[in-house]
Amino acid sequence: MSKSLEKKAFWKKLISIPLIVIALALIGYILLVAVYCIPTSKMEVQMKESCDVFGKEGSYISVMSSPNSKLDNFTDALMLLTASHPNTGNVWKDAVCASRLEKEGANTKNTLLYVFKDDGTDTYSISYARYWHGYLVFLKPLLLFFNYGQIRSLLMFLQLGLFLLVIVQIAEKNKKMVFPTFLVWIFLNPVANMLSLQFNSVITVMFCAMLFILKKQEKHNGEDIYFWSIFFVVVGAMTSYLDLLTFPLISLGIPLVLWLTLIDSQSIWKNICRIFLLSLSWAIGYVGMWVLKWGIGSIIIGENVVQNALSAAQGRMSSSTPDTTFTYFDILLRQIKSSLQISWMIAVLIIIMVWIVNVIQNKKINIHLYITYGLVAIFPLVWYGVLNNHSYIHHWFTYRELAISIYAGAACVMMQRKRMIGGGIVRKKQV
Repeated sequence: MSKSLEKKAFWKKLISIPLIVIALALIGYILLVAVYCIPTSKMEVQMKESCDVFGKEGSYISVMSSPNSKLDNFTDALMLLTASHPNTGNVWKDAVCASRLEKEGANTKNTLLYVFKDDGTDTYSISYARYWHGYLVFLKPLLLFFNYGQIRSLLMFLQLGLFLLVIVQIAEKNKKMVFPTFLVWIFLNPVANMLSLQFNSVITVMFCAMLFILKKQEKHNGEDIYFWSIFFVVVGAMTSYLDLLTFPLISLGIPLVLWLTLIDSQSIWKNICRIFLLSLSWAIGYVGMWVLKWGIGSIIIGENVVQNALSAAQGRMSSSTPDTTFTYFDILLRQIKSSLQISWMIAVLIIIMVWIVNVIQNKKINIHLYITYGLVAIFPLVWYGVLNNHSYIHHWFTYRELAISIYAGAACVMMQRKRMIGGGIVRKKQV
């Protein structure tokens, strides 16, 4: 191929990335408009039945008597109130505003009980336009037939099914990664994830991304970086579309580690470039999708959604709350304390023991693996340094970002063991 043709091909690929994000934003908006055509009056029975769960559990309940098993019923109530908010007649604006009912002095759980259990009328509508609320594409139709408890059961089957599919595929592609994947699932606390609408979105995106990688890696190897860049753009965009800022980075870090284990490249420089390009692609999808929502919102409703979003972002990145100021060390300490759980700690000890045995038996360390997986392992540390306020306040679920570090560390150990064992076999045959 001539240099001019190569240059044209490069620019075509470069231009296609923002066009893909724009296309995803338009499709996402149309889907929201479609579900906002659903009459919310038909959800009333299911919403009334859903009140029983919130009445028993409250806004926050720990299902396993530990901080890391806490359910975010506060946000789940917010999601249900948004899904069931009466339509105004203008679905184009409704899809942007994502309005919900609120009662003065009441949190979302109490508002939900007041509206659907006590038939309260002393409420007013508020807009939450800075998020996409893409979960409504699924939640609104589900509320026509199922109450909150039943939807939880469906999500449980969904997450279990996705996890088992991932394990089966990993067992076929790279058996060494089965144990690290189990370890990460335990660390993420599947019981809490399966019972929470708030947490389920990003977990589902993560598992779907892993399945796609496992299915397509053989056809599109590590050299097909454009294909994988587009893929991570889509993953980032879907995370932004569905998630309400929980622990979104796992939809990048966990699939990226899995991808690295499958290509199993020996080149440090290539690995560094690939990690940078794919992470940048995810960020373009994630941030780009969010910015487009602000732009669409500002145009449709005639309000400065961008200013509202930037103000909220500034607050999430501050190093203080109304009650206290804190340091980066305080944030990390909170994440670690929230993540402590005996089951995954035992699993980590097993990984450490495997690493020690590797080092003793082989008396060498494969430095390129440490650099490759070490780069991904620090992703959560960077995230906590950027979203200071959010990470400090919501440590009881943002600790899940550390799953990336756990997965990267475990993958490094297992991949090193794989290579050293393979090297030993080769040397034995040569002798």
